[in-house]
Amino acid sequence: NQPVLPVRFRHPLGWEVQEESGKIERYQQIRVRGPRNAEDTYTCYMTVRLQLLGGSGGKFATVDERIQHYLAQLYKDPQVLADATFTVAGVRARTLTVGQTIPPLAQPGLKARAIPVTTRTVFLARPPYLYELVYSADTREYDRHVRVFERLLKTFRFLSS
Repeated sequence: NQPVLPVRFRHPLGWEVQEESGKIERYQQIRVRGPRNAEDTYTCYMTVRLQLLGGSGGKFATVDERIQHYLAQLYKDPQVLADATFTVAGVRARTLTVGQTIPPLAQPGLKARAIPVTTRTVFLARPPYLYELVYSADTREYDRHVRVFERLLKTFRFLSS
């Protein structure tokens, strides 16, 4: 049952769907959680997030402003593996694929290991919203589920005119 965002897309059956809202940054998103990695240290996921553009009360006026903020928030020494433009649902989008290592976290119930992660984020603006479509997985298992994200991109549609 997809939460109410002004978009539609297909995701894998059996993946857990959660609706989330930002508490500090104002956004709404649908997170679709997939399987855990082989080491049981990371859950692959896809996210569809939207927030208002700067002219409509949001924090970022453009896709480029949001990308600059995104890149500044990554873990130490990230690698931009790909940076390209293409079209999603008739809108010009920019996609970044980033590799980074999440440092070991000492938290109860979690295995304290560094985790190599690859994340592809597609950024696009369709006023009044800025959209981010994300796929993230353990780098060693990234290719295993990337096709489900490509399907999400192909089936992504805006519901409002």
